[in-house]
Amino acid sequence: MKIGVDIRPLQETKKSGVGELTYELLAALFRIDRENEYFLFSNTRHGLLPQIPPAGEARVTHIHKRFSNKILNFRFRFFHAPKIDRLIGEKLDAFIFPNINFYALSPGIDKYLIIHDLSFEIFPDFFSNKGRLWHKMVHTKNFCREADRIVAVSKNTKNDLIHLYNIPPEKISVIYPCISERLKIPADSNLKKTVKDKYRLPEKFILYLGNIEARKNIVGLVQTCKALRQKGIIDHELIVGGASPFAENKKFFKEHGTRKRKHNEPTITPVDMLEHCHYMIDKIEEFVVQKRIQKACRWLGFVQGCLWTLRYYSIEELRKHNSA
Repeated sequence: MKIGVDIRPLQETKKSGVGELTYELLAALFRIDRENEYFLFSNTRHGLLPQIPPAGEARVTHIHKRFSNKILNFRFRFFHAPKIDRLIGEKLDAFIFPNINFYALSPGIDKYLIIHDLSFEIFPDFFSNKGRLWHKMVHTKNFCREADRIVAVSKNTKNDLIHLYNIPPEKISVIYPCISERLKIPADSNLKKTVKDKYRLPEKFILYLGNIEARKNIVGLVQTCKALRQKGIIDHELIVGGASPFAENKKFFKEHGTRKRKHNEPTITPVDMLEHCHYMIDKIEEFVVQKRIQKACRWLGFVQGCLWTLRYYSIEELRKHNSA
């Protein structure tokens, strides 16, 4: 089968939960599937190409277009054109959408859609005017009805789809997101101490990491932790990390005496640099396969600069490597 995948969620400047899911979904498909052929679609007029996981032995083609997103979305919404499969240049059998988005596809292509939640329908006040307009224009209800199969990330989301959109239950599968293998690092005492010192963590803490916005109920989290501490039930500190909060949250944090600490990344250690170099080398191999030789050379130059800075090689030794 020839399967298209919408990887526009990977184009976000700050990768959100949807972006993480998209990346890990691709990584899993590339790891286990040797039969089907994947065509990844992205579009942005400016900015960098989306970061995709190494394809390995999987059959993967990335098609990136340089249209204006506003114009392209307008055409998708009101003219149902251009068809994404025609932009890709292949006759596709199926198309995977990791999230709702504007689109247009030729008839006969099975559509698989992942729905994370319908909070924009249930709690529209938590969204900005721009956000509410975007969700209205993308017409999620019709999108869900047109999809051949829907994956909901929770039973609650499945129930919302059934009750709010009248989607047949048999059309929806519930698949829970899991922790990435990249995060399953054995944590011995030395590693714990290193991380604790690096980020100045207290002995006991509750961590929230994500977008700081009203619909995430950060206010409720702060109130609950404060009440539990006052009653002596817990003695943990609450650490909230993420993008800058909205004005109303800032006011709330100030009223409740919440300390704000902007974390500046500590000085990068040699281990950090080498880990990043390993990542870049993996990407360089991918660039060579994609025949993006100039970018591969630029990244290789950066890696060599790191190795010289760490004094693993001299300038002369690096020159010999380049001429070999």
